[in-house]
Amino acid sequence: MEAFPKPRSLVATGLSNQTSSVIMKQLESEGLLIKGTPIRGKVGQPSVPMSLNPEGAFSIGFKFGRRSADLVLMDFVGRVRQVLRENYAYPTPNELERFVRSGVVELTQGLDEQQTKRICGFGIAAPFRDVGMGGRGRRAPRGAGGLAHLRN
Repeated sequence: MEAFPKPRSLVATGLSNQTSSVIMKQLESEGLLIKGTPIRGKVGQPSVPMSLNPEGAFSIGFKFGRRSADLVLMDFVGRVRQVLRENYAYPTPNELERFVRSGVVELTQGLDEQQTKRICGFGIAAPFRDVGMGGRGRRAPRGAGGLAHLRN
């Protein structure tokens, strides 16, 4: 994500200068925004670009499909920090739960305490219908256990 000067945030949001400044300072104090290097050489005060702090928040994504499951750790700017993948013949609830439990531990073991506190979301994707099948709407394979109800 590119850095942007505070005045650009005024135009984008339609907020007053004071309101925008208060919000930007609050977001910076919470570690969500970081100041860039001031841009000098123009009239008036130097422009200080602001950008999202990659360390500001983290999220974990879990995707399971017919043949594999993935766990992903992402930072606040959407950069993938780590990916875990497991392949299987077909997904079962117990196998997926084991993978998620052990995978979350593995994904977060490299984070310090402050980073761990900034994990703010866990997303789940489970494509079983009309994904990569030309819209034919195939169903989950027989024996997919308790996950078969997700096909509709």
